[in-house]
Amino acid sequence: MNTVTEDIKDILELAGYEHKTDLFIAAAPPTPVNCVTLYDTGGASPSGTLDGVVIYNDTFQVIIRNSDYVTGWGIAYEIMTLLHNKHNETINQTKYILIMLRSGVGVFAEQNYIEFSMNFDVKRQAIN
Repeated sequence: MNTVTEDIKDILELAGYEHKTDLFIAAAPPTPVNCVTLYDTGGASPSGTLDGVVIYNDTFQVIIRNSDYVTGWGIAYEIMTLLHNKHNETINQTKYILIMLRSGVGVFAEQNYIEFSMNFDVKRQAIN
């Protein structure tokens, strides 16, 4: 089973984000300034079901960095709309039971760019 961010990257790429902005996992390089970075942020312990299925309760964060406030906000809104309440999808041998937005879009201004952040909860299951 992949990390959550590997699968989320694939979901975003399937939606066309490889053409809209650069995507990174775990660390954003100094350039390009305009990019999206995905971070695995842990989560809760896995849950079990009565029939022995393991449900992983993961979390991840999306950081959108952009030199233009309106453009960055637009990308954040698109990603939020794409991922929030996504359910019953299989990506890379993992069933995504539910992806839910955990926090609204946070904004942090730096000297040369703005960062928009969102946190998501994920319930997923490995498919053998």
